[in-house]
Amino acid sequence: MADDLTNKTISKNNTGFPDYLDFNKLRSAAIQYLGNLSGKIWTDHNVHDPGITILESLIYALLDLGYRTNLPTTDLFTRDPSDPSKDNNFFTPAEILGNNPLTITDYRKLLVDITGVKNAWLDIDQASPVVFCPDNNDPAGAANRQDPCDCEVLNGLYHVYIQLEKEFSTTKHKKEFVLNW
Repeated sequence: MADDLTNKTISKNNTGFPDYLDFNKLRSAAIQYLGNLSGKIWTDHNVHDPGITILESLIYALLDLGYRTNLPTTDLFTRDPSDPSKDNNFFTPAEILGNNPLTITDYRKLLVDITGVKNAWLDIDQASPVVFCPDNNDPAGAANRQDPCDCEVLNGLYHVYIQLEKEFSTTKHKKEFVLNW
């Protein structure tokens, strides 16, 4: 049995893949097609030609895609069994479509993505007093001010209401909930 393992070889002629996944066959077919297409205008089909380099890069990309699509999906989506880390084969929507929330709906979606949050509502706060403006009677504050401070409402303040999942215990997960936010 040990002799069987030591005498095994990989055939250079038969890769086990179909012809459309053989680099040399695709390259020669593409160069023949280019020769027929260009006629006598372009005759340099050697490796040093930039057009051939681009063609080989394209063939490599097509072979890579063809090879991957011929693999069983279980092989593509299965992770290494010896990897003890958290299952993270796919990116989250926040990682792929990462941008800052702009609207109330964006903030709601951001809040609902938190573990334990079932739903969230935001109301614009129009009643909070504007306290960051310096006192109008303070001469030092007036000297540092470019425009008169006549703001009535702070933009971007919201009242946030959160509905938690029924099985989510606030005492058990309170620390995790705050850290995830």
